[in-house]
Amino acid sequence: MLELAWPVHIHFSWLGRRQSALKSWTHQPAMNRKKYAYRPEVSRCLLAVARLALMDPDHDHGASFDPEALLKGLPDPSVEEITFGALDLDSLGDHPELDLYTDGGCSPNPGAGGWAFIIRCRNVEENGLEMAGAVARSTNNRMEMMAVIRGLLALDRPCRVRLVADSEYVVKGLSEWIDGWKRRNWVNSRRKPVLNSELWRVLDALRSYHQIEPNWTRGHAGHRENERCDALVGQVRGLLR
Repeated sequence: MLELAWPVHIHFSWLGRRQSALKSWTHQPAMNRKKYAYRPEVSRCLLAVARLALMDPDHDHGASFDPEALLKGLPDPSVEEITFGALDLDSLGDHPELDLYTDGGCSPNPGAGGWAFIIRCRNVEENGLEMAGAVARSTNNRMEMMAVIRGLLALDRPCRVRLVADSEYVVKGLSEWIDGWKRRNWVNSRRKPVLNSELWRVLDALRSYHQIEPNWTRGHAGHRENERCDALVGQVRGLLR
């Protein structure tokens, strides 16, 4: 059941199905109404979440998956992107097992940002994808989250994903905090709106589509893929200069 926390009415035709989603204004705490009422990117992002959440993980994949439509709804759009390699999931059968390595950051924080991910197919190392994007202005945490989102959106069918990130914020958010935030309608334990909640909602929809196992690794500690992601973030962020 898709829940929308802000008063946005979504009505669209997608894959031959008419769908609508409505959340009453009165069901959201006043502090959230005030904070988000006039942010158009929230509505665009919720549309992206709705499109993903309406997919049936057991049937709607491959040709039914439209990542470009989802990307249009995301905030913090990339102004530069670089890609290396290619990902072929067709040869891996249903629910392939993949490793997703991510990193992101800004310099300064907040400031010019970058995100990067590496996808490796287990036992088929030559089948992989590397991608990075630069954002004119963001924060470290948002770029860490965007790296995960963009990596998962690169997968056109439900996958078993072992996520490896050096962000405790992302790993703990996915493994410990997100279910509590949802139960409290995206309000944290201090009764304040969850920061970056529009991105957490996208990740929540993605984790209902994929099986995600979050793992933390220490940054700048010699982990091969983590170091590569960090280098990609610096490389793509340098394109903004």
